[in-house]
Amino acid sequence: MPYRAGGALAGCWWNPRTNQLCPDLMPQGYLVYRVRGEKLEQFYKGLGQRVAIVSHRVGAAWKGRVTIRAHLVQPLEGEQLEYSINDRDWMKMQETGRPFYRAMFAATVDTASVPDGLLNLRVRNARDGEIRSRVVVVANGRSASPVRTGGTLGFTVGAPSNGWTKAQAAAGKVDVLLNGKSVGSLEPGIRKSYTFPVPADALRLANTLSFRFSMQGDGMTITAPVLKYDKATLRDIRDKALRLVKSAHWGDAAADWGGFIVGEAEPPDESPFHRRQNVFCFVFGKTP
Repeated sequence: MPYRAGGALAGCWWNPRTNQLCPDLMPQGYLVYRVRGEKLEQFYKGLGQRVAIVSHRVGAAWKGRVTIRAHLVQPLEGEQLEYSINDRDWMKMQETGRPFYRAMFAATVDTASVPDGLLNLRVRNARDGEIRSRVVVVANGRSASPVRTGGTLGFTVGAPSNGWTKAQAAAGKVDVLLNGKSVGSLEPGIRKSYTFPVPADALRLANTLSFRFSMQGDGMTITAPVLKYDKATLRDIRDKALRLVKSAHWGDAAADWGGFIVGEAEPPDESPFHRRQNVFCFVFGKTP
């Protein structure tokens, strides 16, 4: 028997300081279900919102050709979604399906047509003008870093958790990749803090951090990674947004609570303080 457990309205829903965002950066909203026999379907709908970007989270890394996906709830005849990646020109998206209660739209973007760095993706209903936006990171590695010195990359593996998410290290060796190249490795089964030197020539304007696990199905929990240079600190774009919501709801100290679940760690229990994420982005220059 398929089932899904949902929580009650609480916390950030009632807190005006969170800018109507939940701890996972989704807007205030609710799940819409359809049950047919033993088949259970659902999707999330923002309160008062019919348009939603469903393909990319906040701060997602874009490289090469990417596909944008969005949906329109309760579509009316002739309604069409459009997208913009330059805050000026709007291009039509192709309707790809009609699952229950909504229409799905998609479009493919060649990221070589835009510069590396932050990009404000916008999707709108061409009829009524409703717009949803999301900041992503174009990271094709074409633009050099604006700094001439190297830095350090730091995070902690398996830091003590709040009890909701199991703190753990990877069972096997893990290579730490910055812009696709190894800057070091993690010891199997060891929960500790790491700091890796990063030479200046390894940095780009938009940088990606990822992890290569030697064992299939392996995973770990880590604190939010930081890239430091001179006296400055760069944080992942999504991490910055999550920190704002945590601080607004639980106080400034909450910004450092939790971290991320990387790889295929089990059980995959996300919480308000631990989110699943496999690629992190550090961008020099102005960030949201």
